Amino acid sequence: MGTLGNRNTTRDIALVDARGTGRMWDGPWNESSVTKGVQSATFSAVGNWLCTSGAASGVRCGIQVKSNNQTIGGQSPMVIAEQTGHLNAAGQGDSGGPVFEIPAPDNGRVIA
Repeated sequence: MGTLGNRNTTRDIALVDARGTGRMWDGPWNESSVTKGVQSATFSAVGNWLCTSGAASGVRCGIQVKSNNQTIGGQSPMVIAEQTGHLNAAGQGDSGGPVFEIPAPDNGRVIA
């Protein structure tokens, strides 16, 4: 896919220098053809509505940003968000999956 850049195992994040086409994966772990175009990217602002897409849990929406720039377990900046149905936003096996917003009106693309 690409070369590994900066990595933080405590926060379970890494930067991968990979060439892309402005699309994100959005489907089950065994299906690589389900993608959506990325319209733009933005920071998580309080009140934003988010979705996650994980290999194990699938797509989860209804996640609202409650606060940002927080320190959790000595790590910062972190975002605190709540799934309004009190379900999990991601689970084991979802690591590396995208977090995105659906633009209004929904045009079939996402905001990363």
